[in-house]
Amino acid sequence: MMPPEVFLSSLGFCIGIYVKRYCTKNNIPFKGFKVIVHSKSGFEPSRIAKIDSQMEMPEPLSAEQRDGVLNAATKCYLSNTLSQPPQISFQLK
Repeated sequence: MMPPEVFLSSLGFCIGIYVKRYCTKNNIPFKGFKVIVHSKSGFEPSRIAKIDSQMEMPEPLSAEQRDGVLNAATKCYLSNTLSQPPQISFQLK
């Protein structure tokens, strides 16, 4: 795997953890849950310019459950980090 693939996989894993926690707490079936993460590249500078995540639940959800799952996904530490980008420094010693 290349670094961008590891990065996107980590994001999908993070989303899954938060959704699983919500589902477990609310007795929503989770087995078979999937997160699919796609990205589009940007240039100058080379980067990931857009990330889309899609979640697939094993069973249909009520509107309330659907809202709860989507809300749980937004709590992911990594997606929050991307929404509020950190300062990055580079040092050479």
